Amino acid sequence: MKKFVWHIPQESKANVKEHLNNGYQCVQWSLYFSVILMSIGLSALEMWMTPALSFLISDDFKFPVSEDQISWLASIFNIGEIIGFLTYPLLIDRFGRKYTIIFFTLPQIVSCTLVLIAQNIITLYSARIIGGFSIGAMVVTQVIFVIEIVEKDNRGLIMSILWFSSSFGSICSMFLGAFFSYDTMNLVILLMQPAFIIPFFQIPESPYFYLKVNREDEAIKSLSKLRKNNDPQTIKLQVKSMRECIEDEKRSKLTLKNIIQNKCYRKGFIIMVTIKLGVLFSGNGVIIIYLQEIFMYTGFSLAPEYSTVIVATSSIVFVVPILYLADIFGRRYVIIIGSCISFISLFYLGLFFFMKNYLYVKNLTTIAWTPLLAIIIFLITTDILVSTTMILSGELFSTQIKGPALSFISIMSKFFEVLLKLSFASGIRIFDIYGTFWIYALISFSLLMICLKFLPETKGKSLEEIQLLLN
Repeated sequence: MKKFVWHIPQESKANVKEHLNNGYQCVQWSLYFSVILMSIGLSALEMWMTPALSFLISDDFKFPVSEDQISWLASIFNIGEIIGFLTYPLLIDRFGRKYTIIFFTLPQIVSCTLVLIAQNIITLYSARIIGGFSIGAMVVTQVIFVIEIVEKDNRGLIMSILWFSSSFGSICSMFLGAFFSYDTMNLVILLMQPAFIIPFFQIPESPYFYLKVNREDEAIKSLSKLRKNNDPQTIKLQVKSMRECIEDEKRSKLTLKNIIQNKCYRKGFIIMVTIKLGVLFSGNGVIIIYLQEIFMYTGFSLAPEYSTVIVATSSIVFVVPILYLADIFGRRYVIIIGSCISFISLFYLGLFFFMKNYLYVKNLTTIAWTPLLAIIIFLITTDILVSTTMILSGELFSTQIKGPALSFISIMSKFFEVLLKLSFASGIRIFDIYGTFWIYALISFSLLMICLKFLPETKGKSLEEIQLLLN
C-alpha cells in the first residue's frame, strides 16, 4: 500500500510563524498598555489628597472639614493599605494573579464613586480606607504578575514604564486639581480606574500560578504566548526551571524569628529598617500630602495648586537622568550624599519659616520662591533614596529571607506613616512649621551619621561577598 506524506509548503510555514509572532506582539503591547493605564490610575487615586486639600479647607466646600479630620483623611488611606497588603496573599495563589488584580479594581471604583458623591466626612473616610485597601493589594500583585510573565531581558524596561506611569499619574492628579473643579477631578480619576481592563484581558495568566496549582499544560500554553521564542522544547525547559524555583522557594522559606536569630541576617535587616525609617521620618510622605498648605505659608505669589504641578513635573523630569547614580557611584555613596542633601533642604525650609514666623523678617518676598526649589530638591533626593533602598534590599537580603523581611518592613513603614501624617498638624501647632522641618532635618542628619558608620558598599559584590561583609 502506497503511503502519502503531506508536506507543508514553505509559504504556509512562514505564515504560521508570522501568525505566532503577531500573537506575541499583541500580548506584549497589551501588557505595556495595561501597565501604563493601571499605574496611572493607581497613582492618581493614591495622590488624591494632595490636589484635594485646597478644596477641603475652602469655605465653599460641600461640608466643613476640620484640621484634625484632614489629618485622619490623609492617614486612614495607609491603614487601608496595610489591610490590603495582608489580604492579597489569601487570593493570589488561589484565584491567580490576573483575577486578583481584576477583583481589587472593584474597591478602587467604589472608593472613587464614594469620593464623588460624599456629603459628609464619614463617607470620605470610607472612600479613602477602601481606596487604600485596593492599592495596598494591587501594587504588590501588579509587580509580582509583571515580573513573573515578562522575559528577563525586558524586566528593566517594564519596571521603568511602571515607574514613569506612576509618576505621570501623580502629575495628572495634581493637574486636575489645579485647573478643574473638585467634582471634575474626582470624575476623571474614577474613569481612570477601569481603563486598563480591555487590554488586560488579552494577557494570559502567570505560568508560575498554573505550576503552583499543578496545571502544567496551561502553564505551557501561557508561556507559549508570553515568549518570543515559543519552540516547544524551549518552553518545556523554561517550565521545568520555573517548577524547580517554586520547589526551592517552598524548601527555603524562613520566618522573621529566623532572621532575628541569625547574626548576618539580623544586621542586614537592622540596616534596612534604619534606612527605611530614616527616609520616612524625614517627612517625605507627609510633605507630598501637605504641599499646598506648605506653599500657602511661604507667601509666594504663585498659587499653591500651580506650585504642586511644578513640583510633580520637576520630580519626574530631573529624577530620570540621576536614577542610575547607584550603579555609577555605589549604593553607600548615593544614600550618604542623598541624606546630606535632604538635611540641607529641610534645614533651609525650617530657616525660611523661622525668619518669617518667629523673627518676622518682612523683606522675604524676593526669596519666597526658594522653598519651592528646596522642596523640589528634597523630593527628587528622596525618590533617589527610595529607589536605591529598593536595590539595596535585593542585595542585603538573601533569597530565603527576602519575602518575610520586606513584608515586615512594608507593614511597619505604613504603620509609622499613619502616625507621621496624624502628627503633622499637631506638630505645627506645638513646634510651628519651622520646628517641624528642623525635626525632619535632624532625622536626616542622624540617618547620614548611621550610614557613614554602618552601611557597607554592595556595588559590584556577589551575594556571598555581601554576606561576609555583614558578618
